[in-house]
Amino acid sequence: MPVTLRVIPLPYSGIGKDWNYRAGDVLPEDREGWERLAVEDTGAVQDFRAKLETTPHPPDPYVHYSAYDVGWTHEEELHRSYLHALQRVTEPDEWVYALDCPDVCWLYCYRFWPHRAQVWSRWYASPVPNGDDEYFLAEDFSWGVLAFFSPSPEAWEVSGGCAFGQRLIDAFDADPPPGWRGSPTR
Repeated sequence: MPVTLRVIPLPYSGIGKDWNYRAGDVLPEDREGWERLAVEDTGAVQDFRAKLETTPHPPDPYVHYSAYDVGWTHEEELHRSYLHALQRVTEPDEWVYALDCPDVCWLYCYRFWPHRAQVWSRWYASPVPNGDDEYFLAEDFSWGVLAFFSPSPEAWEVSGGCAFGQRLIDAFDADPPPGWRGSPTR
């Protein structure tokens, strides 16, 4: 007899990612800050992700962090800190790649405009993974946040995630989120 799994919806707090919404399309009220990329526009992201899987460590320089040690009780503080760091490294009209579940980045790949976002808004990718890996990447891939729900590439020995690129590391150092620099840096 087949087993039926009951899906228990998670309550949406109004902060960050709505884990019940998996359609991928950006809702009309969120289109000022988010745009879902067409499959044909995800090639550079797919190439970057494939390259990451063959490297012995994250791009230099990088800092490990652990949002898991902090827990979801600090969800608002974590999103605020990440949003402010992204705003520090981008211009008001500049966007970043935001990926929910990078192994299918052709499906859940977005442009995200940090200066148009609020902490208390829906995020289609989250810097705090809870079920999927999540990435935020500069358009030129010079810096980014790699948040791992699943184990990171084995050689990396990263749990939780890492931020890479000096500009982004400096932005986090200016207003560190909980769990920042909880592990060794390189």
